[in-house]
Amino acid sequence: MNKLVKYLLYFWMFFFTIVSIMGITRHVYLNGNSINGKPKDLVTFLADLPSNIYNYKKLNQCQFLVKNEFDLKNGFTYNRKNIPNDYLLISVWDHNENQSIVKLISIKSGKTIYKWSININELNNKYNQYYIYDKKNNQNNRSTRISHPYLSNNGDLIFIGSGLNKVNKKSKIIWSYPNFKAHHSIEKFNENEFWVCSYNSNLAKSNKYHIKDDCISKINIKTGKTIYQKSIFDILIQNGYNIGEILINTDLENNHKFIDYFHLNDIQPVMFDSKYWKKGDVFISLRNKNMIILFRPSTNKIIWKKTGPWLKQHDVTIIDSNRIGLFNNDIIDGKFENPNKTFLNQTNNHCIYDFEKNNIITKYSKIFKSAKIKTIIEGHSLTLKNGNIFIEETTKGRLLFGDEKGLIWTYVEKIDEEHLSMFSWSRYITEEEFSKFTFLKNK
Repeated sequence: MNKLVKYLLYFWMFFFTIVSIMGITRHVYLNGNSINGKPKDLVTFLADLPSNIYNYKKLNQCQFLVKNEFDLKNGFTYNRKNIPNDYLLISVWDHNENQSIVKLISIKSGKTIYKWSININELNNKYNQYYIYDKKNNQNNRSTRISHPYLSNNGDLIFIGSGLNKVNKKSKIIWSYPNFKAHHSIEKFNENEFWVCSYNSNLAKSNKYHIKDDCISKINIKTGKTIYQKSIFDILIQNGYNIGEILINTDLENNHKFIDYFHLNDIQPVMFDSKYWKKGDVFISLRNKNMIILFRPSTNKIIWKKTGPWLKQHDVTIIDSNRIGLFNNDIIDGKFENPNKTFLNQTNNHCIYDFEKNNIITKYSKIFKSAKIKTIIEGHSLTLKNGNIFIEETTKGRLLFGDEKGLIWTYVEKIDEEHLSMFSWSRYITEEEFSKFTFLKNK
């Protein structure tokens, strides 16, 4: 047989074999019912083999380890005496358990008061089963962060991680919603409700405008059911913004299917009336618009808004009846391509906006500069009643505490000589708040 004819025959045999396999695979993944049982399992296995090999490699790459840039020792480093008798609630990577855990720690003694070891695999299995056709976003124990855990007085934890979840003091799952795409922060409003950042499950606006359709969601603490949900897009449109003002292109995540025009990262509920807000209002932080909004859900009205001078900010908090504070990442390079040109003023900082005086101060610049605090993404800060400040430098793996004079203590979770655990939105708990934790009395 002529060599050319033989090669052509091989080519067409190979071509029709590949096309047939592709057709069978397509049939299976479109829920065709003419192929079932072991043949279907074999087709699924072969189709998933490349991504499974890739995901296996990813299993050995923990996403929560960061470089120990400051050569810090494990735990607390105290710079002064008279440490306050307060506590930390932290989510960190535990190398022995090979997953994220949650710990309640005494700042004064450095000891772990309580620990939650949650069944991450169970949560991931539910999540992966729900999103069975989205293999690229499959979760495993090395990719699932327990984010911004909220601790109830009875020891229950509510947190974000492969959905929205609640466990009891023994780490047993009370409810779990793998289909609820929560992200960033959880903030309590009252004993029955909390606010959480989320995405709209209805993709109508996402598909039409190619946007990540962020929503503010109010959730029932006991059941995990959504009580109220409102799209950021709708809030802006219904308060007089036009499409041109909203869809101002951003370099951030522009290579994804949906463009991240807003990047909602915090919802801070108002707990009391003042001259400038009412109980039930919420402050909303939109990172990619450098914007803070005061929104009144009861009337669907934006009461106040301000853009900048903060840049890519996070974590707005209420200080008193006329002041709010926020963590200013101060980022000017949205693509994060050049670390030396990322920050406007070399570090992050903490901004305080005074409604009464209509001014902004950054009185904690000394601690930010001396400690070289510079997390590119995430990060948050809290001003205490006595004027002290608590800071999470998320991507550098440090928690810091100080005042206008400078640093009081630093805390890290050391994995080995070269690595620290990244934090996932830690909470500062005062001695007064700690005293209300009834679950500790019946451990």
